[in-house]
Amino acid sequence: MKTRLQKYRHHRIMPTTLLAALGVALVCVTTYAQTPEKAQPGEATFKTNCALCHGDNGAGTPVGQALHVKDLNGKEVQDKSTEDLAKIVTAGKDNMPPFGKRLTSDQINEVVEYIRHLPQTK
Repeated sequence: MKTRLQKYRHHRIMPTTLLAALGVALVCVTTYAQTPEKAQPGEATFKTNCALCHGDNGAGTPVGQALHVKDLNGKEVQDKSTEDLAKIVTAGKDNMPPFGKRLTSDQINEVVEYIRHLPQTK
């Protein structure tokens, strides 16, 4: 005949195991929630220099729309060559000011690559 301790022994293990599992899950969720997404090269430069008119998603802000900016996600912009986009960022075009004196060529190339990824992030 089993003693009372032996009979209910599995009941003591289960809450302990459950608490341990919940603790691990809590640590994982907290760590995941605090892990920032890895920023793409050019993202910070884009947000600092371009987002005022083009918006964070490239579709344009009210300010940009008043200036008739292009939707960076659109076919017209996305079909341009990397070199053409870099020239536009460097020298400016229409209402867009030139950024060739504010940004390095590496920063401009990173911004152009970031623009290429905008349609994928919508």
